[in-house]
Amino acid sequence: LRRTSSSIHSPFSSSLISIDVRAPCDAGDYMTESGCQQCPANTYSEAAATSCTDCAANEVSVAGSTSSSACNTCPVGTFKDGQNGCAQCAENTYSEGASTSCTPCPTGKISAVGSSTCEWEPCTAGDYLTDTGCQQCPANTYSEAAATSCTDCAANEVSVAGSTSSSACNTCPVGTFKDGQNGCAQCAENTYSEGASTSCTPCPTGKISAVGSSTCEWGWYIVLKVRVY
Repeated sequence: LRRTSSSIHSPFSSSLISIDVRAPCDAGDYMTESGCQQCPANTYSEAAATSCTDCAANEVSVAGSTSSSACNTCPVGTFKDGQNGCAQCAENTYSEGASTSCTPCPTGKISAVGSSTCEWEPCTAGDYLTDTGCQQCPANTYSEAAATSCTDCAANEVSVAGSTSSSACNTCPVGTFKDGQNGCAQCAENTYSEGASTSCTPCPTGKISAVGSSTCEWGWYIVLKVRVY
């Protein structure tokens, strides 16, 4: 309370009359019935104010602020927490700044405390991370947890889609070959494979084989001689 006292003589009495004169409040305060009080957080006042002016809805200021320039938006990763100023966003929420609340992360995304963005949750083994989230690794590849790409099996090995380790990569057995993304396929008639192959080998001349063979055997054939009279 800022108060001065002055005395004047009454023209109708020999007694003195005492008058209290209140000095205007300083900037950052406002006048009340009991004197000058400090403006609360998120408001401000200039000198001689009788009330405090609110900052914008998404702005904060410290108690006793003296001008609108003291009102500021909360930075990224934080939000305006009522009279408590700026507070950090909780885990799995985010703020791009100048916010009165934090936004929950979309499904499949996560964030740490005080984040400005959310990131995709790490993928489980057998999947890999893309711009649109986790995708299953294709056949003949594998991935461990938190992978951003799939690892190819060896050139002559195969694996099923979604394989989780290199131990899932295996060579094709005898009589079969690695058929691109289709896994192991049987060798055709008159071809063979000894296993771990990316193709089947044609039987040598004079030899034959059944479908899915690992070797060729000598074959029999008949030569027809036609005599023309």
